[in-house]
Amino acid sequence: MLSYFRGKIKYLNADFVILDVKGLGYKIFITPKTYNLLKKQKENVEAEFFTHLRLREDVQELYGFLTYPELEFFELIISVQGVGPRAGLQIMSEAPILDIKSALARGDVDFFDKVPGIGRKKAKRFVIELQDKIDLLPEKGEEGEANFDDAVSALKNLGYKENEVRQALRQVPNEIKDIGKKVKYALKILSKK
Repeated sequence: MLSYFRGKIKYLNADFVILDVKGLGYKIFITPKTYNLLKKQKENVEAEFFTHLRLREDVQELYGFLTYPELEFFELIISVQGVGPRAGLQIMSEAPILDIKSALARGDVDFFDKVPGIGRKKAKRFVIELQDKIDLLPEKGEEGEANFDDAVSALKNLGYKENEVRQALRQVPNEIKDIGKKVKYALKILSKK
């Protein structure tokens, strides 16, 4: 299985990145959140992705994420019958993972029904199948620590050193809870150095 890649970004657009790994180019499909984080970087920046390989008779596709928990969540989403990788990326693009988990905990079919390519029938199946499979509510204190670690991992994957990443993240205001917003705020700090 091709589960991890590290290399230089040769091409980036809203749907995918082409990663040069020792002279081989791998096309890796990404979420809009990942695209927004990567587009602020210079060309030929080194990045790493945790990946899911989709193999079918006529298709070989890679789907990449900056953190391992994102990959695990994606693989859980696509375990639902009728929800393929493209729909999985769409779901993950709708909101942060904790918001998606919360919608599952509430049984909020409308939340998933509005995702392009899902529809009401799939949304119902999605909620029913995943409600029992997912750790829906983090234990007290877990969410902040997980967000911080995920933010550190995402920024390190963009080529920053861990000590400078941690310094930048400590400057992010406490009221910013969303991991994507934390990373964007920290990127502004890092780009000024």
